[in-house]
Amino acid sequence: MPDMAQTASAATSLHGTGSDIHTSEAFVNALTKGLDKVWMRDFTRAEQGRKYMREESMSDETMSYRTFRSLSGQVPVSRDADDIPFITRGEGFGFTVQSYIHRQGIAIEKTMAEVDRIGAVRGLQRDLAKNSDLTIEKCIADVFNRAVNPSSAPVLCDDGMYLIDSGRPNANPMAASWSNEESASAITSTSIFTAQLNARGTTDESGEIAPQMIKKIICRPTDEKTLWEIANSDKRPTDASNAANFQYGKFEYEVYDFLTDAAIFYLMGDVKSEDNELFLFWRVKPEFKTWVDGSNPDITRQRVRMAFGIAAGSPKKVWRGGEVS
Repeated sequence: MPDMAQTASAATSLHGTGSDIHTSEAFVNALTKGLDKVWMRDFTRAEQGRKYMREESMSDETMSYRTFRSLSGQVPVSRDADDIPFITRGEGFGFTVQSYIHRQGIAIEKTMAEVDRIGAVRGLQRDLAKNSDLTIEKCIADVFNRAVNPSSAPVLCDDGMYLIDSGRPNANPMAASWSNEESASAITSTSIFTAQLNARGTTDESGEIAPQMIKKIICRPTDEKTLWEIANSDKRPTDASNAANFQYGKFEYEVYDFLTDAAIFYLMGDVKSEDNELFLFWRVKPEFKTWVDGSNPDITRQRVRMAFGIAAGSPKKVWRGGEVS
């Protein structure tokens, strides 16, 4: 007869022996004969934030970039006998990207490898690779979680503003400032329409109208239900009058699990095209090295090493967003 009156009691967290080397003593319980089954508890993660970045390579630790404004504006009326009105291409804003080195290693005692019948050290390189992937995801997530109304951010755009901001200067000093920040609001059919309308009012760096269209919405997990209802209901879900839903079937959305800030983002372009100026710059992609310690031939070591930086040019062609209230 099973015990039907069990009570919960939190298990004590496990600790290693304090060594940074994989030794048999550190896994004494698992290595002891008599266990019925031992397995590695593993987690997999789909690539998320990285797909929103345009990936490029860099050769130096720090690199600077500069843009030029297009020859925008209208061609004036001018008779053949008149002097031709010439214009010049002005210089745009620029940005600098700094790469940072990330490293992590493992060390395995020969005895541990000899007595390991359960595979405790098997697949450690795979674990290092997963750790490097998680590092990249967390660094990118930090950009989005501090993109709307932050007090500081890991990256600024080439105009000196946050990724999502208002009162942004244009490279042409004659042009008025602009904004890619939506007013703080609950997510509704109307708020999405307002964002679409504002996207159509996008201007180029000289202040001339250059309409953009919202192609996809990125949300945090908390807001998925709201967006699903708006996207799939022919009536407005939040309207007591059961009014027609203008947004029915008009947009796509996807959930960004690493997005924890109360924010929503509107994609207006292809994130893998030149329109996207949110960059992940690789100086060294994750690389692995295995070696035997020169002073101790019975310790095998392995490490992963990578160097990358994140930078942002102009968000004008791709990124809009706002705070979710």
